Formats: sequence, C-alpha cells, structure tokens
Amino acid sequence: MVKEFAVLLILSVCITLGADCFTADSFDVEKLFDIKQCQKCDLSGMPLQNADMQKADIDFSSLEKANLDGSNFSFARMDECNLSKVSAKKTIFKAAYLHHAVLVDANLESADFTYAILSRGDMSGANLSYANFKGATLESTSWENTILVKSNFQKANLMNAKFKGANLTGANFANADLTGASLGNAVMKDAIFKGADLTIDCSKSNCSPEDAVKMHAYASCKRLTDAGAIIDDTTKCTN
Repeated sequence: MVKEFAVLLILSVCITLGADCFTADSFDVEKLFDIKQCQKCDLSGMPLQNADMQKADIDFSSLEKANLDGSNFSFARMDECNLSKVSAKKTIFKAAYLHHAVLVDANLESADFTYAILSRGDMSGANLSYANFKGATLESTSWENTILVKSNFQKANLMNAKFKGANLTGANFANADLTGASLGNAVMKDAIFKGADLTIDCSKSNCSPEDAVKMHAYASCKRLTDAGAIIDDTTKCTN
C-alpha cells in the first residue's frame, strides 16, 4: 500500500506540474517501487527525492534529468545507466555498481560514492564538489571540465582517468592510484597528492620506456607544485 501510494503521489505531482515534470514510463515507475528491479527502464525526469533504492537493480536504464536528491542507492546495480543532467545532491551511491554510467552535466554535490565501481564512467561537466569517492574504482573515467572542489579520492583507483580542465581545488587524492592519469589544464590549487601514484606503470599499460618518459611530462612533481598542489616524499611523481 505504501509503495502504491508513493507511485500515485509521484504521478499526481507530475500531472499537476505538466508534461515537463518527467517523461518516465508509468509502468516502469510502478515496477521500480514494487520490486526495485527495472532493467532498461525509462525513468527520465522522475522525482525520486529521499527514496530508498538500496540494492535496486536498474541496469541499462535512463534517469536523465531525474531528481534523486537525498536518495539512497547503496549497493544498487546501475550498469551503463544514463544519469546525465540528474540532480543528486547528497545522494548515496555507496558500493553501487555504475560501470560505464553517464553523469554528464549532473549536479552531484556532496554525493557519496565510497567504494562504488564507476570504471569507464563519464562525469564531464558535472558538479561533484564535496563528493566522496574514497576507495572507489574509477579506472578510465572522464572528468573533463568537472567541478571537484574539496572532493575526496583517498585510496581510489583512478588509473588512466582524464581530468582535462577539471577544477580540483582542495580535492584529496591521498594514496590514490593515478598511474596513467591525465591532469591536462586541471586546476590543482591546494589539491592533496600525498602518497598518490602519478607515474606511468608499463606493466599495466601498453607503452615502451621511451613513451613512458614522454608521458611523464603531465605528472611531474614540479608541475604539481607550480599549480599549487600539495605533495610530499611519499608522492610518486617524476622530477
């Protein structure tokens, strides 16, 4: 009864607000609330604030422009989900599986991605200020022009991640694996890289020693400090 009431409430709110409220399929909405399983579903624009979606299975679904503020997606399966332009402020994605998810232009301020798997995800243009990615798997992710002010990446796996033009002011990358990561044109003032590994590991990448020397240019210790980043003797970067 509670689930049915929640679905009816959402639908009634959207009818009141008009067609711009959301374009989600009503059957998909009902299915999501009923059994928390809805693969390949259209949940676009859905108002899902403060919802309990723990362990939900919504692989390959679209939540474009949905409002997820304050919701809990801990341990949820969200493989290849389209989360572009969502509002997910203070939303919890702890240990969620978001492989290849798209979060382009999303507002994820203060979101919790601790221990989440987000490899090959695209966060370009998103606002992830104060977000928590501690221990998360973020291999080959794209953060182009992403706002990451004061975000936490402690012990995260960021191998081959791309931060071109990202704002990393005050972000914490302590003990993170950034081997092969690109920091081109990123703002790094007060970003913490203590214990972080910014070298090229040719045992994990297809590169020759000559290529590795060339690629080291974007991970030089001098460039980090010149950009205002904080390093120490445990930071693995090139001189």
